[in-house]
Formats: sequence, C-alpha cells, structure tokens
Amino acid sequence: MIVVAALRLKGAVMAWPDLIVAAVMAEIFVTSSIQILQQAWTEHQRDAVATLPAPAK
Repeated sequence: MIVVAALRLKGAVMAWPDLIVAAVMAEIFVTSSIQILQQAWTEHQRDAVATLPAPAK
C-alpha cells in the first residue's frame, strides 16, 4: 500500500509528499526490525539456558 502511494506521488512537484511516504516506510522497517531482533534475542537466551550442563551432585 505504501509502495502504491509512493508510485502515485512520483510525479508530484513538491518533495514533501515523497518525504512523508519515505518516513512512513522507514518507520515500518525499523519497527519490524526491532521486533525481529527482540524475538531472535529471546530465542537465543532460551537456547543458551537449555544447553547449560546439568548441576553436579
């Protein structure tokens, strides 16, 4: 949907609409990247705990 908006604004005389669309696209990218990194970190920590050796008795 954002890409379609960007294509529609391609011929616009002013740069503001294009900058707004680019900012929205960047925000979507950053938000999804943060979510992916958080999920990966959680899985990494879970796997690190699962591979710890059993305590000696």
